[in-house]
Amino acid sequence: MLGNRSSPIGLPLMNRTPHWAFFKIGDGYGGHTHVLALFDRSQSSGYRGIDAATSTILNLEKAP
Repeated sequence: MLGNRSSPIGLPLMNRTPHWAFFKIGDGYGGHTHVLALFDRSQSSGYRGIDAATSTILNLEKAP
């Protein structure tokens, strides 16, 4: 996925495993960092694939 720890989405990679990744969006308030966390649920029971009608992934693409 990210062999050299570079970010394909242009955000600094904070940490990752084969099933999740945390990216830094920016410095937060009071020492709390703003993060984007992505989770791979494809191996979860009941997983039925991505549905564009109910997925929040498309909201990231539409952000200004």
